Amino acid sequence: RNYLKRFVQIGTSELYGSVTQPSKEDDPIQPTSPYAASKAAFDLHLISIHKVLKFPMNIIRPSNAYCPGQLLHRVIPKAVVCGLLGKKLPLQGGGKAEKSYIHARDLARAIYLVSEKAPLGAIYNVGPQKPVSIRHVVETVAKVMGMSFEQLCTVTEARLGQDSRYWLDSSAVKKDTGWEPQITL
Repeated sequence: RNYLKRFVQIGTSELYGSVTQPSKEDDPIQPTSPYAASKAAFDLHLISIHKVLKFPMNIIRPSNAYCPGQLLHRVIPKAVVCGLLGKKLPLQGGGKAEKSYIHARDLARAIYLVSEKAPLGAIYNVGPQKPVSIRHVVETVAKVMGMSFEQLCTVTEARLGQDSRYWLDSSAVKKDTGWEPQITL
């Protein structure tokens, strides 16, 4: 359709699988969950129709976003709700897994800048420089709520198949659009 100027796909950092260094956009895709595999499949579909049909698209692969009003099954709001209700948050594997967290406003700014400035067909990782452990995030929530880590959660078995670290190299989006995260966790 000639009215479509640009399609921006919001992908996921999870499609790189567990990593030991920051993932770059051209690193191999190694999804380890059905969710990551489905996101990878659509990314590959878009890449192919861009190459073959010149479909006007970009892909953004963000780290985990957080913000006020976030769905309650995510770790930050879930920890807050558990703390407010005096319930224990079950922390799988003790929270050893590391993820990168980005504020939704920073992600929205990245989407805007990519939609305005990026060359069509480009793929961008969008996240902070360093990942943090889920335990650190929960410890921070507990501290802000005036609780100890032990008051807020109970350590449970690690989730089957959980990746140990999601970590992105966001230098390409900075180079092409000037984007950098502005809100720290």
